[in-house]
Amino acid sequence: MAQLKSAALAFVLGLWETVGMFKVGEIVLAKGYGNTAFKITELMHEGRFAAIQGFSVSKQVLLEAPTLNVPANTLTPLKEDASQAAAWIVREATDQK
Repeated sequence: MAQLKSAALAFVLGLWETVGMFKVGEIVLAKGYGNTAFKITELMHEGRFAAIQGFSVSKQVLLEAPTLNVPANTLTPLKEDASQAAAWIVREATDQK
């Protein structure tokens, strides 16, 4: 019976790692970089680190050179609704002036 519980625990831990992983191309925010949006351009070291590049949400284009070896645990997915998307567009437009 103890072996069955251990196997179930290992399965749950493996599932948690899979759920928490990012994908190349995903738009994220990075802790310590303010409200700048980034696109993941590469995943390294089994997904524990990422190369991220500034991303214009309104224009859907990459902005600057990539930042390498950013710990994945400092990234959060960018989830936005229509009002948040509008705010991004306005913010990006005013930042360029």
